[in-house]
Amino acid sequence: MTAVTDYTSLITSEHANKPNFVAVVNALANSVAAITAVAQSLSTDFDLDAATGAQLDIVGQWLGQPRVIPNVITVGFFGFADTVGAATFGELSDASKGGPWWNLGESYTSTTVLGDTLYRQFLYARILRNQFDGTSASLELALEDILGVPVTLQDGNNLTVNITAGGKVDQVLQTIVQQYDILPRPAGVNYTFSFP
Repeated sequence: MTAVTDYTSLITSEHANKPNFVAVVNALANSVAAITAVAQSLSTDFDLDAATGAQLDIVGQWLGQPRVIPNVITVGFFGFADTVGAATFGELSDASKGGPWWNLGESYTSTTVLGDTLYRQFLYARILRNQFDGTSASLELALEDILGVPVTLQDGNNLTVNITAGGKVDQVLQTIVQQYDILPRPAGVNYTFSFP
């Protein structure tokens, strides 16, 4: 934040001993200087790369993307490993041995609140989508920025592109990328994904 000048220290000796005059100068000049300093700091406070917490939430509001993402994380229930969303039988207190019992009608997924790092990537993807020029090179660069790993693109010549990630991608980010239309996409093109 820019340093605020104390304008009362600039009052000449003739008026420096007049408390009402000093109070008026303080109320007017120093207040305007403080407001100017705050206004100048706003661009850095809400910079997508530097913003955290509530600042990042405000950037998300500007972009129309909340931090809470529904139905992203798969819930592990008691059951057999090959059943959808199920873990092996075991104890509820030990996550490696199982999970809660599934009730009829219960969802296999749960809502998640994105942490700052993942939320920043999500917002960045929204911005890149708006700046996309439709070329393979810009798509590859955008995907590498969003996923944080090298990617290769393979055109299926049928309006599909297979995107292969060259490294480990966070499970929540994988789900978001596959279920939400946040990636830059030429009109009519569908994506398939290969994650290691």
